[in-house]
Amino acid sequence: MDPFVFGCLIFGGGAAMMGLHYDSDFRQKFKETSDEEAAYYKKQYYRRMIASGMIALVGVLFMVYRLLPERSITRLWLIGLVLILVGCVVVFGAIDFGSISRLFAIQQKKSADSARELADELARIKKNRREQAGGKPQDIDPGNIEAKIVTREEGDSDSSLGDSSLGDSTDTDSK
Repeated sequence: MDPFVFGCLIFGGGAAMMGLHYDSDFRQKFKETSDEEAAYYKKQYYRRMIASGMIALVGVLFMVYRLLPERSITRLWLIGLVLILVGCVVVFGAIDFGSISRLFAIQQKKSADSARELADELARIKKNRREQAGGKPQDIDPGNIEAKIVTREEGDSDSSLGDSSLGDSTDTDSK
């Protein structure tokens, strides 16, 4: 294959990747995430844009290669530059692949925070329910997420909680 045609294909691929990285969905990610996650996506965006730009530059260098005179030292320098750029693209790809574990840790922390908030909300609801029933509030462990949902027995009416209520095994023992 002619180096000029190959260079045009590589340049087109690099330019297309740059266009795909700069889409509206990617910009929307920044608005819907936490600060830590937005910082990760921002760094990822820059890494991918730089790598795509290097790929496009390799395509341009392939197109220029054809225009250089044969047996010229400039061709050797150009080949060396292309090899360096390809190596940098591979390094950026490895860094991007390795950073996935960081995103996983960020999302895992976010999930744990959400679970903690739900456990706190459950503890608050249980406490309010016990206080409304006239019972003594007990110490509730908000870290224990494994709460049981107890369905309401016939004749038990508490209109503030709807058709089902949240309780634990001590509620069913006392009835």
